[in-house]
Amino acid sequence: KRRLSVILCLALSGALPAWAGLNAKNGELGFDFGFTHFDSDVSDMGAFRFAFRGGYCFTELFELEGEGVGMGNTEDTNVADVTTALSVTLVNAVFNFHPKNKQVVPYVLVGAGVSTLTIDLDPGPDTDDNGSAFQIAGGSRFFFGEKKRVAVRVEGSMFQEDTFDEASPHYSVTAGC
Repeated sequence: KRRLSVILCLALSGALPAWAGLNAKNGELGFDFGFTHFDSDVSDMGAFRFAFRGGYCFTELFELEGEGVGMGNTEDTNVADVTTALSVTLVNAVFNFHPKNKQVVPYVLVGAGVSTLTIDLDPGPDTDDNGSAFQIAGGSRFFFGEKKRVAVRVEGSMFQEDTFDEASPHYSVTAGC
């Protein structure tokens, strides 16, 4: 919880909307909020998701971006409160498609990185494990403003993390700037 709170505060205090027309030799900064459906082996509940990302466009088509993602939920069972938190750090290869309409830029991405899954029982012990992660996603940026330098981003993604000797796929829907 504390790590997610710190990430959220830092992101909101210094967050800038996506800036760039996504041309070669410029970049973007952004954040998004959404919902994650955890794999049933991890949690029976969905989770709030927050991500902060920044990237650099090497060409009009190819962008390399770093992404930090935090998600979690708390479930009140009759025995204990169970808090499930997952943090993922990824490097994504983003492929931006530029149709004639410059206001909408669809994209697909693939990424790889590391994850930490923490399960906290109250009362009871905390357990966590680190592992690898990868994701595939697709979405669109919807640019607005006079110079089309600010965008709203909508994305659907699937990522898989490998913790506690088990590969778990999770599905997310997010929106942000």
